[in-house]
Amino acid sequence: MTVIELCRRAKGLSGVQLAKNLNLSRVVVSKIETGHKTWPRLRRDVSEALGVNEDVLFDETGRARVVPESELLKLLITKVN
Repeated sequence: MTVIELCRRAKGLSGVQLAKNLNLSRVVVSKIETGHKTWPRLRRDVSEALGVNEDVLFDETGRARVVPESELLKLLITKVN
């Protein structure tokens, strides 16, 4: 799972809703979330839509950052407790 997808879900947004907010297709949002390289303006728009710093969402190559499995497990455990 990418940080973008995690943030989107945390805000209660579906992929379709985020796509609509960004004036993009759901396919484009899916490609962003699965690590396709993005343009600077698109990274900025996604960052603004989610209210999260661009450097948190994307790595230095312009691809979505992946949340390590160990961090996902911690989040799940915290949510269950």
